Amino acid sequence: MQQPISQLPFCLESFNLLLPINAPLLEFLQTQMSLKHLGLCSSRVPLGKSDCLDPKDMTGEALLPNLSSLVSCPTNFATLAPGRPINHASVHRCETHRWNALMPSLISGIDRSTGPIKTLRVDLGSIRDTRCVDFVASLGNTNAASTLEMLTLIPTGFDDDYWMPPGGEHLGPLASPPQLFSVLSALSLLVIEKPIRGPEDEVFIEELGETILPAEPKYDSIWSHAQAKESWRVNCPKLTSVCIYGKRLNLRA
Repeated sequence: MQQPISQLPFCLESFNLLLPINAPLLEFLQTQMSLKHLGLCSSRVPLGKSDCLDPKDMTGEALLPNLSSLVSCPTNFATLAPGRPINHASVHRCETHRWNALMPSLISGIDRSTGPIKTLRVDLGSIRDTRCVDFVASLGNTNAASTLEMLTLIPTGFDDDYWMPPGGEHLGPLASPPQLFSVLSALSLLVIEKPIRGPEDEVFIEELGETILPAEPKYDSIWSHAQAKESWRVNCPKLTSVCIYGKRLNLRA
């Protein structure tokens, strides 16, 4: 007879799980008081059903008191991070909560972690209607602003003009990237990955009578070029390296 997951005779420090599962996960986690890393990963292939966990099943102050590393969607991060000593975090998208995940909830989860949060990776496409500028500005008002050492962001197509401004020069009222990230006083490594393209990026071509995914732009940000080095150094004095769309700018060279 198969043994219930909550009665398995071992204690873990690290646990990664590919969702969804048909098992009472909460009962198992309640037995894992020593768990330090939890990865709740959703399939990148649409499953046509729930691909995540209900955050209502993950509540309880006594749950995972030593959790220091968390990988999850923003909804479950906002549930699990508060009151737990998260040092390393990764936030990805899931289909279940994709249209309900709001930036204030994620920012609150980051701020209420007892951290200090040192590394953070966020897919901005996992949060409804969120641009890079708004997220970083809000992050600068959290406790992580003075502790975050490595930040990785996956922007959306809405951010293309910010990182690759038309005409090749930063224009408009928005703060330049070096000014924007200056609110993160401990930041030493910044990575901006290429946007993840999905069905929401498809456009309808009337002549063809079908929906297609447009060709990717040539990702090349002026903020990863050598002429941007001095601006990064002045605004972000602890920053040693910037990598944007795969092109790295060494600020200590």
